[in-house]
Amino acid sequence: FAFVTYLHYHGDGEERLPRYREKEWNYLQGALSILDQDYGVFNNMHHDIGTHVLHHLFPQIPHYHLIEATKAAKPILGKYYKEPKKSTGPFPFHVIGIFLEGLRINHFVSDSGGIVYYETDPYLAIDGASKYSSM
Repeated sequence: FAFVTYLHYHGDGEERLPRYREKEWNYLQGALSILDQDYGVFNNMHHDIGTHVLHHLFPQIPHYHLIEATKAAKPILGKYYKEPKKSTGPFPFHVIGIFLEGLRINHFVSDSGGIVYYETDPYLAIDGASKYSSM
């Protein structure tokens, strides 16, 4: 469960997700600052948990309608919907890379600011990850 939650809230290395504090936060921005994920064969077994954006926007939609609802909402959400990376086979090995990339670059958020992003601690950075520091 923690693994799946991490993937939805920490981005994929290419997509940096904002975190909103107090006055900057509203329901819509909060719901749109997460990512859907594709879990391959596990999508159905876990009630389509990868369709997380629509789950946050409309929690009353039953899980068995989230895929259909996501397809319908994409044109309306436009640039605010970030398409998940797709599994190239039945097993979602790609999410392991997304998870490891997140661990590599997402170390902390600033103590100040209304809209913050995960930053990289230069002492923990590997392979130039510090390019994400103080952006």
